[in-house]
Amino acid sequence: MEKIRYLNSVATRTLPESYRELLLADALDRYRSRNKTGVLFVDVKQSSLYLIRIYLRGGEIYCLSYGPVKGNECLELLEFYDFKKAVFLDGIAIQVAKHDIPETGRIISFIRSTGKTVSVAAH
Repeated sequence: MEKIRYLNSVATRTLPESYRELLLADALDRYRSRNKTGVLFVDVKQSSLYLIRIYLRGGEIYCLSYGPVKGNECLELLEFYDFKKAVFLDGIAIQVAKHDIPETGRIISFIRSTGKTVSVAAH
């Protein structure tokens, strides 16, 4: 029987899958190279209150959020947290009023410079 978990009001199914640890930047590169549209939910080790949400459209990052913190402010916080698991939900998109983040390549380079890792479901 499968279990249902709720991650900040997003229902996800917990199925038996293997996870592998990799750099968060490498995970984002993988979604970018596959032109994915969706959202990557990243579980923060230091707090279970919020998830980091990284929205992609056609492989390009267009929105970052961590609870009430959005955009560049969220990006600046990433280096201060460690991460557990990340789940990518394909096809999810949101409307964004303003675009206040650097282009995707610069975001991935910054995240790579932090050396942050995350456990991602092997696909």
